[in-house]
Amino acid sequence: MTRSFPPAPRKRSDSLPLLQLAATVSWSIPRGRTRSQITLSPISLTLAGKTATATFVVVAGTANSVKAATEQRKTRAGLGYGLAAYTMWGVFPIYFRALTHVSPWVILGHRILWSVVFLSVIVSLRREWPLLLPVVRQRRNLWLLAAGGVLIAVNWLVFIHSVVTRQVLESSLGYFINPLFSIALGMVFLHERLRRWQWVAVGIAGLAVANLTFRSERIPWIALTLAGSFGLYGLVRKKVDINTLHGLLVETMVLLPIALLASACGSDTAGSDADATSVTVTASDTEGVIAPTSGPTGPVGFAVS
Repeated sequence: MTRSFPPAPRKRSDSLPLLQLAATVSWSIPRGRTRSQITLSPISLTLAGKTATATFVVVAGTANSVKAATEQRKTRAGLGYGLAAYTMWGVFPIYFRALTHVSPWVILGHRILWSVVFLSVIVSLRREWPLLLPVVRQRRNLWLLAAGGVLIAVNWLVFIHSVVTRQVLESSLGYFINPLFSIALGMVFLHERLRRWQWVAVGIAGLAVANLTFRSERIPWIALTLAGSFGLYGLVRKKVDINTLHGLLVETMVLLPIALLASACGSDTAGSDADATSVTVTASDTEGVIAPTSGPTGPVGFAVS
């Protein structure tokens, strides 16, 4: 394959001095080359009456092959990000379980507060505030991000509640339901379509989720809330042209005043509950022992065993 560049057209003598290519440059790409780039030997050129040497780098491959390679890299990166995210989600219950003595509202408030601080530092270090401001100046984007912030806050709060109250299995069911709900939203609102084998996979997953749901003794409101809030959050974020880092920063900044208020109210409630005292009476054949225990147990009562 041979390509050539014709000499640049001459300019009028009264125009500004420009570098003019006064020679035809051509090269050929050998057949069978598999390297993504081919560096040619230096070529002598005449530029504005002076001789110079230039080296050209040619990207080999068709547009389709380059696009396919790019999509493959994105797929691999997405798989890695997904595995990392689900690994962290799997570890979160261990962390929140150590905070069972703290109100879920207080935990949520701290999570939002420190998210704002951390993300603000990252955006400042990357000097990306000028990229963020034009997005939030549009009222539609701001309302969508605010709605997304409310949805993700509900998701976080319910998940923390499920861990504190030892209902982690039901929250796990919610994250099994979530992909199916997201697929339904994508088909209805984003007009996406599934291939044949994708329908088979969705059907198998749907049967498994239905089996777990119907075997429950009560309506799994935690699972349904987690799936619904996270699925709707993904749909809302699809409607805003903003990257993940900037979007999460705006969402948490919108929620910050409410989170601080809820955290303060939650800490007051937790403090008043912690002042309550219950008395347990244990009776045996020889003696009775009265053992006061403090905690959010409600009114004072007596239990005899």
